[in-house]
Amino acid sequence: MARMKTFLLYLILFVSFFIFTTVISNWGIKGLNEKITDIEILTKTPIITVDNCEAGKYSGNISGTVRNDTGKHIEKAFLKIDLYNQSNRYIGTKYEELRYFNVNELLKFNTKFKFEDVKAIKLSVVYEENQVEQIANQNSNWSFGETLAKENLDIALPVVAGMMLFVIF
Repeated sequence: MARMKTFLLYLILFVSFFIFTTVISNWGIKGLNEKITDIEILTKTPIITVDNCEAGKYSGNISGTVRNDTGKHIEKAFLKIDLYNQSNRYIGTKYEELRYFNVNELLKFNTKFKFEDVKAIKLSVVYEENQVEQIANQNSNWSFGETLAKENLDIALPVVAGMMLFVIF
């Protein structure tokens, strides 16, 4: 009976330590995001406004609105978000689809991206059909490696090592 109580105590300690380290790690990562102020809007119409744009070491998000002031209905368009690092080198592009965009309609967007060291962003609206193929390729190129992103490994390895040391000693 004493072994069962000891085992149960270790199990409770292990689970509580796991929950504690997960919460602290997530809290620490979210606090590392910084606002991006170098935002360039390349399109005059439709009007793009950015409400919030922040990025951390490995990921970030951008949110805002797009207003159709073209005077015509837009059936399909894409918000193109080009991402650059501190030395103004191109890192990648993210697309947000804008469908059935009526005259003077205001659409909100909130896009998350997973690129390293984003410091500048350029926004534009594109209508070309060849962009649709790029978006389809972007969405179909999912790999298992994306789920094992470097940020996850940077956090997971010390946590697992700490838990193993805790259990052993």
